[in-house]
Amino acid sequence: MQKLQINEKSLFDAEYRFWDPSKCFLDYNQDGFIDMFAFLTNFKDAPYGSKFGKYILVDDVLGTSPKIKVFDANRRFMPRLKTMDLNKDGVFEVLFSAEDDHMLLNGTFGSPSPIQFAQISKSGDIIFKEIGESVSIHGQGFGDIDNDGDIEFIVHKKINQTENSVQIVELTTNKDEALYKGNISIIASALFDGRYSFDISRYNEKDGSKTLGNGFIKIQNGIMTVERENRTLLNGTVDLYDTFEGKIDKKGNINSSLKISALFGESSSDLENVNLLGNIDELLKGPWDDYYDIIVKLEKIL
Repeated sequence: MQKLQINEKSLFDAEYRFWDPSKCFLDYNQDGFIDMFAFLTNFKDAPYGSKFGKYILVDDVLGTSPKIKVFDANRRFMPRLKTMDLNKDGVFEVLFSAEDDHMLLNGTFGSPSPIQFAQISKSGDIIFKEIGESVSIHGQGFGDIDNDGDIEFIVHKKINQTENSVQIVELTTNKDEALYKGNISIIASALFDGRYSFDISRYNEKDGSKTLGNGFIKIQNGIMTVERENRTLLNGTVDLYDTFEGKIDKKGNINSSLKISALFGESSSDLENVNLLGNIDELLKGPWDDYYDIIVKLEKIL
């Protein structure tokens, strides 16, 4: 392990230090011998983990004469690394968790970063591709959530010190879509572009449904926005619709959010950021609290 660190004075004193979870094994050059890819945390600049670290690629890590390549890193704090065949081409990519917002020794926090993965060529060249928007996450969950043959990631996004949301990022089996970069939580599709009316309500099984407002949503290139004209909200200012964010994929699945109240009167100032999920042919729904759900019904304007 000492050989892996940079400018090492002792096992626990080096400018760039090795940390066990920040490594993975693969055979990048397909020579039949085990190789290793790892991240080294920057201890050169205080506080440690606040500046970019280093990547190392070790050819034949278990051999008698391993060959080590060193690269400047684009991450700061100890990502967990896993190998996966993300684009199903028979070659493993390296998946990174996003740990850059970790609390540092001086009490500050680093800036969030997107999940990313690395493609390593047979010659040892590395291409990094980011997935979705910057997130606050320690580790990640992934799998085929909707049984469509594609890989989805469940990521935790920190909105502020008290608010959080959960988003799903999908990688498809289509190589042109699988290796993408952008500020997206699902792959937006233009298939459903157009103008839609919407009705929004709160719902509880005991109390039934109560209308909160209505208006119009525009979908352009799969991105959903609430139009500023002709919108109503009975229990708050219509400016709350400006907090709406939404995207729709090629199957009509919608991932959206809205800050809103489910209450009336003096309590209408109690706002929650509600994740509204569903399909364009059905209702969008998300919990406001343990009692009320927020329901959105869409109807296309021909």
